[in-house]
Amino acid sequence: MRTRVLRPESTAWLTGLEAVRAFAAEQGHANVPYTATVPLGDQNVTYPVGRWAAEQRRAWRAGDLADWRTELLAEGGFVFDPRDRAFSEFLDVCALYHAEHHTLAAPRDAVLAGVAVGERLHQARRPGGLGKKPDRAESRRRRLEAIDPDWNPTWPLAWQRHWAKARWLLSQGATLAELQPGVSHGGDDTGTWLAEQPAAWHTLTEDQQQRLAALGVHPAPPPTLAAAPVGASRWEINLAAARQFKAREGHLRVPRAHTETVTDT
Repeated sequence: MRTRVLRPESTAWLTGLEAVRAFAAEQGHANVPYTATVPLGDQNVTYPVGRWAAEQRRAWRAGDLADWRTELLAEGGFVFDPRDRAFSEFLDVCALYHAEHHTLAAPRDAVLAGVAVGERLHQARRPGGLGKKPDRAESRRRRLEAIDPDWNPTWPLAWQRHWAKARWLLSQGATLAELQPGVSHGGDDTGTWLAEQPAAWHTLTEDQQQRLAALGVHPAPPPTLAAAPVGASRWEINLAAARQFKAREGHLRVPRAHTETVTDT
């Protein structure tokens, strides 16, 4: 009834609205792509509904689309910004991933519900990955942070992922004594990661250290300098240096240029 009292100059616009409704009836949605066409009228005239929809979106972004036109389009489920629609659907998958893994620090190859959520998050973390327009990028960042404030940490994603899983396991009643190496959650060996953190403490940022301390994890005591036996061979000295490095760092992945000081007894 509302369309019958509109001005005659709106007839052409109402034809476009009719085309959008025809498209939605056929496709089951009103996210009209630019190339879409539909047959209209008794003569089945091909109507370029995609180009018409693009013009409405342009007018809507510029604030030039009349309220009554916006209302009629919205009632039919018309998608005014396809990019935000796609991002909103991606956020739904992010929420599902977070509910399962308790973090958005997903590995790059993570896939959920057929969506490459790890790769999508990787792209979003890159400069300009949330959109070139500052307002849109800021809005998207806030929406991601509403799911996980640490979706884009300043430290390695693997560290964030293990920390989040350790925190969740502890919140469910587990103890640090129970989370021994080999205890995994969601494919990540949380126990081994926890065992490595005291020795790696000095390599972490203050924020990371505070997060570990909140879990009850503390730095390892400083190791004493290893002593090489009197008259030790070069091999024995190297062994003492390796033991000292392992005690401090928690691993033997020694950088090629690294040197280690041992005492001579």
